[in-house]
Amino acid sequence: MSDINCSNMSGNLTVDPVMKYTDKGIPFCIMRMASSHYINKDKKDVCFINVVMWGARAESCAQYLKKGSLIMVSGRLRMREAKKAQGVETITYNTYEIKAEEIKFTFKPKEPTEE
Repeated sequence: MSDINCSNMSGNLTVDPVMKYTDKGIPFCIMRMASSHYINKDKKDVCFINVVMWGARAESCAQYLKKGSLIMVSGRLRMREAKKAQGVETITYNTYEIKAEEIKFTFKPKEPTEE
């Protein structure tokens, strides 16, 4: 039996998406999402996770999404090692991210304009 790695999450972006390109010109977009649920009526548990989208969908994310946008993502959860400078030392830590395969944008309806 093969392993299954499928994550589905929804949440709001905590910062504007960052558009980047590989050395070969392949577009990818990095987003940071906060997903939460209530443990009880007074306490909320929040999970922060990075989302990476590739290709034409990445360009759409960078064009249409911004901090606060609500998204729904489906993809593979993966762990990678990252390094961060702290003073004169470099700290190595693990970070988790979703390599998104599907993404849905959820927009608030526009306010009617008076003419």
